[in-house]
Amino acid sequence: MNIKVNIHRVIECFKFHIEQNISSLYVECKTKIKSPIMVLVYNSKGMNIGEIFFGYSNFVNYFYISNEKTTMNGLCHKLEHGEYSVMIITYSKELNKDEDIIDFNIEVNKDKDIPLDFLQEEAWFLENKMNIDYDKYFNDESRYYKGDFHAHTFYSDGKNNGEQVREIIRKQELDFIALTEHNRIPFGFKELGCVNIPSFELTFDFGHVNVHRIHKNILNNLNNEPMVNIFSVFDNAIDIFREISNISINHMFLEPWEFGYGELDMTKINTLEIICDPTYPTSSEANDKAVRFLDFLWNSGFNIYGIGGSDSHNLYEDRYDGATLPSIYGDPSTYVYCDGLSINNIIKGIQKGHSYVTRFVELDINISDYKYLPGQQINNESETITYKVTIKNCVKDYKGRFIYNDEVIKEQKITNLNPTMDLTLENSEEHWWLRFGLYDEDNHVIAYINPIYNKLSKITETRLNILLEEFGEQDDKRHII
Repeated sequence: MNIKVNIHRVIECFKFHIEQNISSLYVECKTKIKSPIMVLVYNSKGMNIGEIFFGYSNFVNYFYISNEKTTMNGLCHKLEHGEYSVMIITYSKELNKDEDIIDFNIEVNKDKDIPLDFLQEEAWFLENKMNIDYDKYFNDESRYYKGDFHAHTFYSDGKNNGEQVREIIRKQELDFIALTEHNRIPFGFKELGCVNIPSFELTFDFGHVNVHRIHKNILNNLNNEPMVNIFSVFDNAIDIFREISNISINHMFLEPWEFGYGELDMTKINTLEIICDPTYPTSSEANDKAVRFLDFLWNSGFNIYGIGGSDSHNLYEDRYDGATLPSIYGDPSTYVYCDGLSINNIIKGIQKGHSYVTRFVELDINISDYKYLPGQQINNESETITYKVTIKNCVKDYKGRFIYNDEVIKEQKITNLNPTMDLTLENSEEHWWLRFGLYDEDNHVIAYINPIYNKLSKITETRLNILLEEFGEQDDKRHII
């Protein structure tokens, strides 16, 4: 059957009927609309069984489900007859032109020749249940695990296929990765050789947010939610996913993808991406500003933690203009302390700040003889805190800094011969936070350890636009070192 749909609103819906149980379902979309659009298909039980995305994607504009094979964007399940629903979500401007049309081609009981790259190797989501054990241990050791919280593949607008992704992960020695495709939550995936955290990048014209540890079936809730504009779509998604997921703002100051939703309530945010794709021409300044903004948030009473993401879209051999290094998974790396490697432990680790972000180097972090981890609260007001950081593979000269309540209280040159920096701090009744940062000769951030603290100041404002205004006024006046 062929169906044409005019897109006049942010949310458009239609239904189609299948008379009898079928062995395969093929849904294809074609459109000339330039705006990002997501198509969600639901079966007669109200289950989300397939999705197609336009705008930030090089992936196929169809999904296919059969008894023998299923594309990565389809739910592997027994197909049934009944009334099917289609929801079309437009992620940017509201449309009202007659030429804003999507053509749907729907076929049943036909075998399709699907390229192997697009087929599932393993399903994340099965009918009426998850095929993911978030608590499964892949390693029993209690230690820091290395990974990347922001990466793309050919499944959205990246270039690497499954085999290429696996090879880069092997070379980078990653323990985990979050493949965060734009507005795409795959039903199936390719085996990667490391822990693959179900994630996606919620992508709007006004900004991008990563959602880590997702439950695919939660999209079933969207079918009955009233959403009148793109901001309500965003708010609705955040409220749904934050119950189980880590919510992280991406490349907050990187033009033209800076985050610009001023009414966002920052208490809904768990983490902030502070080092993102550092090989991109303007990333260094944007990343440094993100670090300064995170310091400002800590001064304002928030305990939002910093993570890193390569945001890599490129093949290994690609280079941005002026870059000598590739944009590659694991640059930067986020190291997360876990009592055993599992998806849940990784997410809990970053939400508690038990992590640090680096380029090139690995750190040994010794806080009070390893009594404390980054992100932890120091409750004993009479305690003396000792803090020592050792740069393990220091191949260049850096500057180490201890930052206390947004002020540098100690700075030291870090070299291969002198790779350790330490500090002794007396706890007090006044609220404080302390972190360590490593910087290169141009004062760009190379490593960031999440703060320890004794207590937080009172939050007086939660709206992002007001916080950014206050931050801008302070940032313009401060001496940026």
